[in-house]
Parts: sequence; structure tokens; C-alpha cells
Amino acid sequence: MLKEKLKDLGRRIIGEGAEVNFKNAASEHSRTHGVSIEEAKKAIFADRLRHAKMEMNLRGGVPRHSKEWRAFSGALNELFGKNELDLFRQDGSRIATPFPVNITNKEIRSAETHFKANFDNNAPRDMRVLDDFARNLKTADGLLGMITADPRFGASRDLQALLAASPDLRAYLGKALLSKDGMEMHERHFGRKVMHDKTMEGLGKAFKESSYMMLGRAPADYAKAIMHLRPNLPSFMKFTEETAKFFGREIYAGTKLAYHTGKAVATKLNTLRK
Repeated sequence: MLKEKLKDLGRRIIGEGAEVNFKNAASEHSRTHGVSIEEAKKAIFADRLRHAKMEMNLRGGVPRHSKEWRAFSGALNELFGKNELDLFRQDGSRIATPFPVNITNKEIRSAETHFKANFDNNAPRDMRVLDDFARNLKTADGLLGMITADPRFGASRDLQALLAASPDLRAYLGKALLSKDGMEMHERHFGRKVMHDKTMEGLGKAFKESSYMMLGRAPADYAKAIMHLRPNLPSFMKFTEETAKFFGREIYAGTKLAYHTGKAVATKLNTLRK
């Protein structure tokens, strides 16, 4: 028992908390309801899937840091493993969506609302992005719904055995995951763009402030401070102090501008990544 708890703790530390939660929830369900572990896993999986679908439809997408989708993803990982899920994706890439995906203006607005809710009231201006995001959402929701509505799903007591014997359901699940990947791709690219835009705003502000300091205020303050100095020791000390202050302000302003320039270049390069 202690060994299992330590193993679970280790898995949580490496980011597999949702997988551990699913395993423990299935064990508890099996114990309290007197069913096999396979039946318990299917019941918990169906519950996780139902909540993930509800959230997708309510929010117009999967919110960033979504607990519902993370719980569902953890159930998938625990049941099938990431390598097997990649094979599901390959199966899904080979089939056409088994229903028409016609997008309405309401669904486009829902996608826009989703982006604004997750990116500080910002949303893509490119309608193609919003359209594709909405299509991916509708495809994922429809395919997941087809799986749970299939009579074989309701009759099966072992989800792993069911998918192993049902290439079509396996492909539906894989295509649903590919659609979710497509939504994440749009969010990732847009998030990088938002970050770059904010960085450019910071660069513009830094350029204005640094230019004013380096070319205007610092030289003017320096000239004013040394203008009436006389050739004596106290004046020499004052001259040294003001000169050091002048160069310090120039270096600070230049460093600030260089930092924001470097940051802007880095975020621009980041937007070019896949």
C-alpha cells in the first residue's frame, strides 16, 4: 500500500496527477459499486468525457488550464497510453468526418468569445482562424458524441477491449483528438501573437522614454548642473559627480531600450514556431 502511494506521489510530481486521479477513482468506484475494474474505468471515463463535452459547448472551446479536459485527457492516457493515442490519431487522419460540419455565425461568435475570455479580451481578426477553430470544436464534439451514443459503447463493459475490436470508434476518437490538437494550435499561435504585440507596445514605450532621457533630459540636466561651475576643488568634485550621474542615466536608458528590443525580437521569432 505504501509502495503504491509513493509511486502515485512520484507520478504526480512528474505531471501525471490526472492519470493517478482516474486510476484511484476507478478503484474506488469498483469497490463501492461492486463492479469489475474494467466496468469502473468505463464509468469514470464516460463521466470525464461528459463533463469535458459540456465545458466545450458551454465555453465555446476548451479553456486554458481546463480541469475538465485535463481529467478527460488523464483518463485517456491512463487507459491507452500516449503511444496508443498517437496510433488512434493516425487512424483518425485517414477518415473523413462522418457528418457535415456547417458553421453558423453564432458558432463563430462563440469561438471569438472563447479567445477573448482566454487572451485578455483579444481575439483573432482573421475569420479563417475563427472558422477553423469552430469547425474543430464542432468536429470533436460530434465525434465524441457518436462514440458514447454507439450501442456498442453502452453494451460494453471493457472500454479498452471495445476500442481494440472497433476500428471505426478508434478512428473517431483519434479524429476528435486531432480536432482538439487543431484548436490548441490556433490558441498557441494566437497566444504568441498577443505576447509579441504586448512586447512591441513595451518597446515603443521604452523607445520613447529612453530617447527622451538619452537625447533630452539627461544632457539638459547635465549641462544645467555644470554650467556655472568654477575651477576649484569643490566644483571639480561636483563635476565628477554630475558626469557619473549623466553616464549612469545614459547607460540605464540604453540598457532598458536594448532589453525591450531583444524581448521583441525573441517574441517575434516565437511567433514563427509551429
